Amino acid sequence: MFAIKAARDKLNQGSGSKLALIFTGSHRDKLAHLVLKKEQPFFGSQITPFPMLGRPFTDAYTGWVNKQLASKNRFTEDDMFTAFELVGYRPEMLKSLVKDIALDFGSARDFGNMLKHGAPKIRDQIWAEIASEYAGLPAIQKAVLQVIVQQNQIFSPFNEDAMSAYRKVLGSANINSQNIQAALEGLRQKNLIWKSGRGTYAIEDASIAHWFETKKK
Repeated sequence: MFAIKAARDKLNQGSGSKLALIFTGSHRDKLAHLVLKKEQPFFGSQITPFPMLGRPFTDAYTGWVNKQLASKNRFTEDDMFTAFELVGYRPEMLKSLVKDIALDFGSARDFGNMLKHGAPKIRDQIWAEIASEYAGLPAIQKAVLQVIVQQNQIFSPFNEDAMSAYRKVLGSANINSQNIQAALEGLRQKNLIWKSGRGTYAIEDASIAHWFETKKK
């Protein structure tokens, strides 16, 4: 990536061709690490976020799916978009949900109601799995995970703000960098967080952050 950055800078200095880079993916925190840290290859670059997929996508997808179904057993565009919202705007989850309904229950008369009930079920299942895994974590790993979510892109595991946040969550002042390092490693091994090659950390699955938001409500 450092080589790509050098090539981009070189080309963009002249008056001829320009080189722009497009990165796609669902993990905004990981992408942000490329530009927020001075040791990262694209430090100082600007990120232009793409809008989430929305109604035009689900309308087109509804039309494509319905072509493969009997005329009396079809999804409505409104139902499809409602389901898409409930599964967190994730195309792969919507596809899985539609596949289960259309293929496993091909003779069902009311796809719309099944879709509306199926999407929350998938979301709740994901959150239940997260809640179960979180409940089994040691207290210090729970605290570290919570602070990572709270501080988001500005998370630095050993600075004073983070250490104060751990102490507040745990209600204990008996915290040191060795404790935190062990907790980070434990969370990484459980695939709850990821670590970049330069030692920065972020939540592995954005669903974890969404689940924490529901706990606040």
